[in-house]
Amino acid sequence: MAKNKKNTKFSTKSIHTGNRIDETGATVTPLHLTSTFRQPSFSSSEKFVYSRTGGPTIDALEENFAMLEDAKFSFAFASGMAAMSAIFLMFKPGDHVLISQNVYGGVFRLVTKVLNDNGVNFDFIDTTDLKIIKQAIRPTTKLIHLETPSNPLLEIADISSISKVCKSKNILVSVDNTFMSPYGQKPLNLGADIVMHSTTKYIGGHSDILSGA
Repeated sequence: MAKNKKNTKFSTKSIHTGNRIDETGATVTPLHLTSTFRQPSFSSSEKFVYSRTGGPTIDALEENFAMLEDAKFSFAFASGMAAMSAIFLMFKPGDHVLISQNVYGGVFRLVTKVLNDNGVNFDFIDTTDLKIIKQAIRPTTKLIHLETPSNPLLEIADISSISKVCKSKNILVSVDNTFMSPYGQKPLNLGADIVMHSTTKYIGGHSDILSGA
């Protein structure tokens, strides 16, 4: 990823980061509408093979996502729920995960109707209260997932204070930053380990895309 200069404004970086000029000279990154990429030989190992694992357009998008959140890297998904699923699927049976109680309805349904039999223990708690969080942490707690501001009640969690508690206990903190957007809040800079978005909302902004990061 190109180095972001501190004196470059957010709007300028959001336009230019990841936007590569190809051999045609197009000022907008082309959409590569292909399922597969050419392999010169049976045993060749090219950078791009299938679009489900990556491509030039996806690379540009992920580079821009990383810049927006001051992240080391990012992964683009077909939806915000796909991104959320990827986070929760990192854990194994017996692990414990705490989640904001007023989390987005899709996340609630994912946990209670899809992942409820996978052996991971999920608990929904009031993450606006640090005392409640401390009381809910178990020896097996591996992640605290915050949605702040929450959708739709706009409840706020103290990312910085929660992250300090979690780091002392080797617990990861993930934040759904969909409603604030990286323009208003950068959770990684506040101590979080993972930040996710339904980019369908404020990152897209026009209700014409479905994606996640």
